[in-house]
Amino acid sequence: MDEVIVVGYGTQKKSSLTSAVSAIKGDELLKAPSTNVSQLLGGRLPGISSLQESGEPGLDQASLKIRGSVYSVAYIVDGFPVSNINDLDPNDIESVSVLKDGASAAVYGLQGAGGVIIITTKKGTVGKTQVTYDASFGVSMNANFPQFMNGPQYAYYYNMAQMDQLASGAISDRNEYVPYFTQDNIKAMQNGDPTDGWDNVDYIDKVFGNGFNQKHSVTVQGGNEKMRYFTSIGYLNQEGN
Repeated sequence: MDEVIVVGYGTQKKSSLTSAVSAIKGDELLKAPSTNVSQLLGGRLPGISSLQESGEPGLDQASLKIRGSVYSVAYIVDGFPVSNINDLDPNDIESVSVLKDGASAAVYGLQGAGGVIIITTKKGTVGKTQVTYDASFGVSMNANFPQFMNGPQYAYYYNMAQMDQLASGAISDRNEYVPYFTQDNIKAMQNGDPTDGWDNVDYIDKVFGNGFNQKHSVTVQGGNEKMRYFTSIGYLNQEGN
């Protein structure tokens, strides 16, 4: 109950809060693997709903809504309004507060109609210099992807389906039945010659693969009573599948 939470007009102890405010520490966010802040917030705080519309690298951020509001969320980082929180390195975040009702967001006026997300970044602390390195690696791949037939397999089952139609009477004249794919066609698929018009190429394998992702962050902080410092550098490389 002594925990200090950032609100729209400063900080306040959790025990004295009367408005709807949720908070989470930056270290808690880092427990879930993600490439941007909006993905990390989805499902981690009550009242926030998230929708990720794309998995394309660089466009996989989630759109956030607070309590189902039709209005856009206002983002405040260290007291300044920003339009995009996904430019932040999650390793630089100290805390996140979500103002969910009119009482907590009233100080922002109409800008806070859809709720407010306040992000406080890390700052230097008194003490010896501390150097922190954090890294993560991951792989992007298709989940539950179907296994497709190759050319000869497809030709075989296509001809089998025609034979089922013949047996059921869907093809009336048995004397006129000719397999759609002939044995010469199937041999042409298997001869390895791409110029005869019957090449057997696994295009799914050529289009899809595994994408490797890596994220690195180095922070340096420290200081004394007169001066404190915190600096960081981050690197993110994300490949699609």
